Amino acid sequence: YSLKGNVKSILIQEYEVEQKFGKLEAGDLKYYPDQTKIDFDKKGKYVEYTKLDKKGKIMGKTIPRRENDKIVEEIEYDENGKQESIKKINHVSNNESHIIYDYKDYNDNKRTLKIRQYLKRGKLIRQDVKRYDKDILQDSSIYLFEYKKGKLKKQEIKEYSNDTLRSNPIFLFEYDKNGNCIEQQLDKTVIRYEYLEFDAKNNWIKRVEYKDDKPECMYIRQIEYY
Repeated sequence: YSLKGNVKSILIQEYEVEQKFGKLEAGDLKYYPDQTKIDFDKKGKYVEYTKLDKKGKIMGKTIPRRENDKIVEEIEYDENGKQESIKKINHVSNNESHIIYDYKDYNDNKRTLKIRQYLKRGKLIRQDVKRYDKDILQDSSIYLFEYKKGKLKKQEIKEYSNDTLRSNPIFLFEYDKNGNCIEQQLDKTVIRYEYLEFDAKNNWIKRVEYKDDKPECMYIRQIEYY
């Protein structure tokens, strides 16, 4: 989330955008979940991910369990607090440049294998994802990342089914002098971001998203600090 300061929680809301009195304002909450809230501990590690409806009612939660500071399980709950699934994470390999995550959902026999490769300074440069159902490979994806001056400049995704390439989108990113992403391009589609408000820690709290120069939505973030 590229947050500055010791963040305790962040609430992210996506709104329709409306033109009123010559300026853009938030309209109705958009999409499901209408709101998402992430809670962090004092070390900056996430401890809870919550989906909320328009009225703030809990629609679902994801809570990680850690051992030796590593996530070994992610437990998902429904709106009634009933456990829906458990994702087991097996850290097959763990060093500065190569990490393997093996997610297993024991409720429906589905499994996701993620292999991540990092630069020494912690930037993700490649992620291979393989999805299985009852140990049969269903599809796979390769994510490739390129950086410039520490910022993501290019992301390429190769998606396969039965070893056949289905799609190959390439995203390009541009930033302002403060490191905020101001443009994302996919083929001929350009998404532009305008930042309207920042808090005292210089984290943005209101942003408008434009698609082909037309305002699509407004994001509002409520950030709480320790």
